[in-house]
Formats: sequence, C-alpha cells, structure tokens
Amino acid sequence: MTEFILNPRRSPRLPVRLDVRIALRSGAFLVARTINVGPGGCAVETPSRVEPGERAFAEVQDGHVGAHMLAGRVAWSSSEPPWRCGIAFDAGSGRGAAALFSEVVAEQPAVVDVVERIPTDAVLAPTPVPGGLNVVPAEAEVLEALGSGIEAGALRERLGERWDSHVSALFALVERGLVEVGGPPPASAKSL
Repeated sequence: MTEFILNPRRSPRLPVRLDVRIALRSGAFLVARTINVGPGGCAVETPSRVEPGERAFAEVQDGHVGAHMLAGRVAWSSSEPPWRCGIAFDAGSGRGAAALFSEVVAEQPAVVDVVERIPTDAVLAPTPVPGGLNVVPAEAEVLEALGSGIEAGALRERLGERWDSHVSALFALVERGLVEVGGPPPASAKSL
C-alpha cells in the first residue's frame, strides 16, 4: 500500500501575484505582492520584516480581480530576507476571502491543481527556472536536499529531524512550480 506525505496547509492556496496594500495595527503601511492566495489567508512578499501576531488589514486589488478588503493576523514571518509573511484572515473576512479566491480561480483556472498529498515513492525534481530564485532558507534547504531529483520518502529521510519544519516549504515549492512531482522511478532506477 502506498504511503503519502500530506500537505500540512489548512486550506488550498493558489500561486498568484496580486497587488496588496497592508495596514498594520502598529501604524506601518506596506505595499506588497501576494505569493499565494487561499480562502483562509495569503502569503505576501514584503519590503521589511513584519511581526507575527500583528493585526493586519489588507486591500487586495489588481487588474485581474476586484478590490477586496480583508482583516486578519500575521500568522508567520520570515526571520531573514527575502521578507515574507502569511496573513490568516479573520472569520469576519470569510465571505470576502472566498469571493477573492473564486475570482482567482475563475481568472486562472490552470493554477487550480492543488497538491494535497505526495506518494513517498514519487520522484521530486527541481524545475528549470529562468533568472534567480526568490526562496526562503527552508525552501533553499529543500531544493539543496533534492539535488537533481529524489523520491519523496528519501527526501524526508535526508532532511531527518528538520522534516517537520520543512514539509510546508516543499509544498510551497510544488505549488509555485519550482518542484515537479513525478511518478515512481522505473524499477531499474530504484536499484541504482
């Protein structure tokens, strides 16, 4: 029976770049771009570090979707550049977040392929990306551990005790198309 690695994210997220203006409870104001959007939150590239737990009010508006005003909290923030944070939307923003997500899906139906699980015998390989990569340290470590390609179960073993803190990074890389999930290698390749 096939074993699977499950996506630890609580809701689907689609990789999409949208303009977002963020007002923080501390009084800071940021102009940024989303990395991904889901009905429960979004990940954002920011010009500076944002403190986790801070109240955030986001206005997402882009030529591809209408304006959406959403409130939430900063769920996580990178501790070093490139600066990123995740905003978990409040329950009161649920309807607006669902509407935004629906618009993103309607505008870009090709990106709706959300990976919920990966078979441990599936081969993971980095995809060729033109230009430089903008990845956080955990994503860089996953890419380094992948090498030119490795089975998902072997990647888990290679990362060892760091696996639990890096599995979200793996799914983020898959979501952004930086890592490809293939089928199991041919039987002859497994013995190499």
